[in-house]
Amino acid sequence: MKTARFFTFFILFSAGYGCTPEPSAPVMMHTKTGMVPLVAGEDPVKNMGGAPKKAEVAGFLKLLGVKAPAQVIAGRTAEITLMWQVQATDQLKSKKVFVHGHAPGAEKNQLSADHALPTAKKKTPQIQNGDFIEDRFEIEVPAFFVGDALQLFAGIYSGKKRFSVSPAQAHDGKDRILVATLKVEGAQTDLPTAQIPKRTGPLTIDGRLDEAAWQQAATLSPFVLYHGRSLARQQTSVRVLWDEAHLYLAFENQDRDIHTPYTRRDDPIYESEAVEIFIDANGDQDDYVELQAAPNEVQFDASFKGGRRKNFNTEYNSNYVVKNAVQGTVNDGDDVDEKWFSEWKIPVKDLVDANGVIAEGDRWRVNLFRLDRVRRKGKVVRSEASAWSSPLSGDFHNIARMGTFEFVGTLPPVK
Repeated sequence: MKTARFFTFFILFSAGYGCTPEPSAPVMMHTKTGMVPLVAGEDPVKNMGGAPKKAEVAGFLKLLGVKAPAQVIAGRTAEITLMWQVQATDQLKSKKVFVHGHAPGAEKNQLSADHALPTAKKKTPQIQNGDFIEDRFEIEVPAFFVGDALQLFAGIYSGKKRFSVSPAQAHDGKDRILVATLKVEGAQTDLPTAQIPKRTGPLTIDGRLDEAAWQQAATLSPFVLYHGRSLARQQTSVRVLWDEAHLYLAFENQDRDIHTPYTRRDDPIYESEAVEIFIDANGDQDDYVELQAAPNEVQFDASFKGGRRKNFNTEYNSNYVVKNAVQGTVNDGDDVDEKWFSEWKIPVKDLVDANGVIAEGDRWRVNLFRLDRVRRKGKVVRSEASAWSSPLSGDFHNIARMGTFEFVGTLPPVK
C-alpha cells in the first residue's frame, strides 16, 4: 500500500523501546517513547482525551478509542491517535495497520498509509495480552482537496489479507473502521450549487455565443478531475440559462487536439472526446438522463431508472439541439487547435422527471462532464476526465455527487 501522491503520512508509531525491560504484568501502555504501567481500573482512552470506539479485529486486537481534532486546514497537518488493546500476542507478528482517507462519497482512497505493529520491529519488547498500544500519526491534508470533510478509516492486514472486523456495524463492509471524520477548512467546494438565471433575450443555437443573453448566464468553472485531486489541465467552462420550456448550455472547451472517430447518433462518443450533462431533475436518485455531444456534433442520449446505471436505455431520445463552433480542425493531428464551443437547447418536456417545465425556485440535481483524450502521433496516450462536481470516482454515474441548479429570475448585469 503506497502513500497517495497528495497526502503524506509521518508515522510516529511505537516502534522501538531500546533496553526498556519487558513488562512483568499486563496492562502496560506502549507508546512511541517507551512503556508506561497503568493503574488498575485506569481508562487509557479517557486519559488521552479521546472518544471511545468498539471494534474487534479477528479476535487478536481491539480498537478502543481515537483522539482526533474536530477540523483540519487544507495544506496543514493534524495528529490522530488510535488506542489498541492486545488480545492475542501470538497473532501480532507480521501484522500491519493501514489508514485510508477520503471525502464522504468518494469511491477511491485519496490517501493511504500503513505501518507495522510493534512485534514486527526487532527492538520491540514482548507485549502481553491486555496491554495497550498508543498509535500516533500525523496527516498532511493537501492544499487542493475537494470536499468539506475527510473520513479516516483504519484496519489490520498482512500481505494481501485484510482481517475481519466485528461487530458488523463497526466497519464499512470492507473491514475498515471509520475512526474519524474531520471538517476541512480551506478546501474546494464539495457539492456545488449554481443559481441559473432566466433567459432575457433571443438565442440562436449556432455555437457562436454572441448574443447578449449569454452575457447574463451563470458560468460554471473550473472543472475538477474525476478523482478530486487537481484541476483539469485543459479547462472547461459552461454557461447556463433557462426558460419555462428549455435548458440552455454553452460549453467552452480548451483543446489542443480536437478529434473523434464517431459519426452516428448514439455511437459511444464517451470513449473519445465529448461533453456531457446528467440530469436528475427531482433529485430522487432514481430516474435520470445522460446527454452528450462530440466535437463534430454527434449526439448520444440515454435514460436510467431504478438508480445508478440501472436499466440503461439507449432507446430514449431527447430532441435537444447541439451546434458547435471549432477554433481549429477536427481530426487533424498535424495542427494545434485552440478550443471548441458546444451550444445546446434541451426541451424540458423530454426529461424523464422534470414535470414538463421549469419554474422559478425549482432545484435540480445536475452534473456536467468533459472527456478529453490526448494523442501522440494519432494514438491516445492519456485521458483527462473532469467535472463541475467531481464524482470522486472513475464512474460519472456517481449520482450522489451531483451538484444543484437553482433556477432564479434575471440577475443584475455582470460588471
